[in-house]
Amino acid sequence: MFKLETKLLEELDEQLRFETLLANMSARFINLPADLIDSEIEDAERRICEFLNLDLSALWQSSAVAPDFFTPTHLYSAQEGPQPRERMNQEQFPWYRQQMLAGRIVAVSSLDELPAEAARDRESGRLFGIKSNLCIPLSVGGEPPIGILGFSTTQVERDWPDVLVKRLQLVAQVFASALARKRADEGLRRHEQELSKLTGRIIYAQEEELRRLSRELHDDLTQRLAALSLDAALIEKQLNPVDPQAVQDLRALRANLIEVADEVHDLSRRLHPSILDDLGLVQAVQAECATFVKKTGIDLSFMPHDFPDSVPQQLALCLYRIIQEGLQNIAKHSRAAAASITLQGISDGIRLLIKDKGIGFDSKVAKHKAGIGLSSMRERVRLVNGTIAIESKPGKGTEIQIFIPLVT
Repeated sequence: MFKLETKLLEELDEQLRFETLLANMSARFINLPADLIDSEIEDAERRICEFLNLDLSALWQSSAVAPDFFTPTHLYSAQEGPQPRERMNQEQFPWYRQQMLAGRIVAVSSLDELPAEAARDRESGRLFGIKSNLCIPLSVGGEPPIGILGFSTTQVERDWPDVLVKRLQLVAQVFASALARKRADEGLRRHEQELSKLTGRIIYAQEEELRRLSRELHDDLTQRLAALSLDAALIEKQLNPVDPQAVQDLRALRANLIEVADEVHDLSRRLHPSILDDLGLVQAVQAECATFVKKTGIDLSFMPHDFPDSVPQQLALCLYRIIQEGLQNIAKHSRAAAASITLQGISDGIRLLIKDKGIGFDSKVAKHKAGIGLSSMRERVRLVNGTIAIESKPGKGTEIQIFIPLVT
């Protein structure tokens, strides 16, 4: 009687330790970063095999392009020496594959228990030295399996009690959820990369179109307006002693033509500043700031410090567009009387600081409901691998800090 109670206590203690192991293992997968999931799965396989005296654990996964094709991706083997993962392929286990695709668990204490149609699987199992085996399909939410989790012995045969199978099913569910989350993260990352490439191409095409329009406005329309102004001046001289009223009208017309020509020139500069190509970013920003002060009356200071003599055209244009957008936001929304721009060259990149003393806004709300201007800034900065931080509080003004690395 005493021996029976002792054995029962030992079994309960072992069961409790195993339950604790599984609980701790499951907890480690909660909020686990995607890049740590693979190593955590292999560590969990090892701990389970060591606790249960199992010799081999293999996890097979399908791919998005071939959901019915499984390849081994995670492996634990108690045996020293080369791991058999490279020698494993699903053609060696066609019957197992069918069972897994159908969502069935397979548990055999001996390969002899496999049905006749599993002859190839039995032969492959013996090739790998497997004595007994448990295979569980990995699926999430009733979806088709994304993988297979297998446990095997290679030294002795063993049984797979229902209680143990259910416990290992829970392990399979934890692995399946983690792998599904990893796949979702990887898919999102791929989509973000594709979107970034597409956005980059769109911005590049947009800048090329703006460059073309700017050139056409400057080379064609402004010259035609200048010619019309000269023609008006010539006609004005011819009519001067004859028709004073006509002369007065022509003077007004010529003044309007000059005003329109100036506006077209300003529009051409805003579409694509030729000064940026000819004299560099600092001179282009100084000209932009002078125009801003003239139009808005806002006290604006521009402070370049240790700025490199030349920067890649893509980076210069990126910074110029961001400054344009920042000044436009100040003019439209800040109600500021004063603002400043600091452009500084540092050892590994360029630092840009745009500040105003306006009404500010709730930056936490703006992070989720940012307008086109702030979104455009963030996208341009991201495309050149930079960082951007926007700080603002109601009544405290706004500060935009940007860092763009210089690629050497």
